[in-house]
Amino acid sequence: MVLVLADDQGGGETGYTGHPHLNPPVLADMAAAGLRLDPFDGATRVFAPNHSTPPEKITIAHVARDAGYRTGHFGKWHVRDVKAASPTDPARVGSQEYLAHDSLFEVDPPLSRTGDAPQVIPGESSQICVDAALAFLKAVLAEGDSPFSTTLWFGSPHSPIRSQSRDTAS
Repeated sequence: MVLVLADDQGGGETGYTGHPHLNPPVLADMAAAGLRLDPFDGATRVFAPNHSTPPEKITIAHVARDAGYRTGHFGKWHVRDVKAASPTDPARVGSQEYLAHDSLFEVDPPLSRTGDAPQVIPGESSQICVDAALAFLKAVLAEGDSPFSTTLWFGSPHSPIRSQSRDTAS
C-alpha cells in the first residue's frame, strides 16, 4: 500500500483529473491502477497551525504495522515534530522507518531519518523523498513476500517554491 500526498496541490491539478499541463505519466498510471481518494482531507481535529494530530489517534501506519506490514514514511510530516522525543514523531504513530521534515522544505532539505538529528541532504526534496521511499520498498521486497505500507508526502508544490540553479539556468 502506497499513499501519496502533495501539500497544497488542488484536486484538479493533475492530468488524470483534466489539468492541461500537469500530467506526469507515472502519477497517471498510479491513478489508473490504484484506488483514488477524491477528494481526500487528511485533517483530524487540527484546528490551527502549530497544533498537532492528537497522539492517541490510531493511524493507518499503526493498523498496518500491527497487522505485520513494514511501514515507512517519506517526506513532509506536518503533523508536528519529527524528533524522537515528540509524541507525534512518525515512529510513535506507526512508521518503522522514515525520512522526514516537520514543515516546508524544497532544495537541500534538512531531514530526520527515523529520529536522528536532521541532516542536510543535497538535492531537490521531492526526488530525495522518492529515492528514499524506493530504497525502502526495494529492501522490503528483497526480504520476500512481506506486505508494506508507506506514505510519500511531497512538500512541493507548496509555496514559496525554490528551484535548483540547473533548473533556472538560461
